Amino acid sequence: MSDRHVDVEPVAVFTSFVALSVFTVAMRVYVRKRLVQAFLIEDWLCVLALILYLAQSGLSLRMARIGQSSALRMSATKNMTNIVIADVVVYLCGSVALKLSLAFFFLRFVIERWQRVLVYAMLTTFIADCLSSIFLVLFWCSDPTKRTVTVSSGQCAGGALYAANILQGSLNALSDWLFAIIPITVVIRSTSLTKREKFHVAGTFAFAIAGSVAAVLRIVSWPGLTNDPPSGYRSAVTYITIEMGAGIIASSAATLRPLFRKEQSGGERNRENHSIEVSASSNLLRCLRRTDKFSKRSEQPVPRVTGGHIYKDWWDLPDFMPEFSMDSDSKVRRPSCILPEIEE
Repeated sequence: MSDRHVDVEPVAVFTSFVALSVFTVAMRVYVRKRLVQAFLIEDWLCVLALILYLAQSGLSLRMARIGQSSALRMSATKNMTNIVIADVVVYLCGSVALKLSLAFFFLRFVIERWQRVLVYAMLTTFIADCLSSIFLVLFWCSDPTKRTVTVSSGQCAGGALYAANILQGSLNALSDWLFAIIPITVVIRSTSLTKREKFHVAGTFAFAIAGSVAAVLRIVSWPGLTNDPPSGYRSAVTYITIEMGAGIIASSAATLRPLFRKEQSGGERNRENHSIEVSASSNLLRCLRRTDKFSKRSEQPVPRVTGGHIYKDWWDLPDFMPEFSMDSDSKVRRPSCILPEIEE
């Protein structure tokens, strides 16, 4: 009975998180392509993170099948070790893509300087740690093809790998908290959202914190990788799957508000206003994309005002996210575009 439980539980976790991740990313693509009509760099990075997440989940399922036997032979242990190495490397690459997607997304509506500096600092530290972790995973125990021998002999149980695992897990958890708390504070300060809308948006970002819990559990499970490699590997990759899945689901769900607003709109006037807002946000996004630093164009748009308010991003549109005024002495300058007036 216990063997069956060990086999079924990881598969159920993989299936649930993969299915939800694919669904939310698909809905994100629909919203950004059909409703907002602009696919930005954070959306591409989220799709890349999903692809890497699917690859990591496939490797995890493969490893779970190999570990079904209660007594693993040396060949099976070697195969599992190689799969774990590939799984961890793919996971680290996917984590970088996901954190970049979250950072670009949040930086579009975080206007306070200290918040932007904090996001940049955390992102730089996290990427540097992931790159160093990839190097350690691949080359700390000499040739990766001889990893099975070094693991079984205890040569890979060094303090450097343990410290790297603790640091990577801690930074992952800290970045999840940071990238969730900053948007929540922005939403709470909003005056254009109802309490129910604030609760929904804040709850969406708070869901990303589930990944930080999995990161902490992964740190705790590290001794199992040396004391009982098959069981330790299964626990570690299960927590990795939860980390990545929760982040992808939360980041994609945060972009789906236009879809729900569209469903709630009713009557001819509401449909007309929704059409105007979508058209305005599309024009605004195209303007922002032209002035993005990744764009090849160098021209700058002329700041334009609607209803006495300068719109900085699509996120500032009342139908998408709360609007915030910018102080006249603010050092943050953001491009803006003209938006048509919408009748009440």
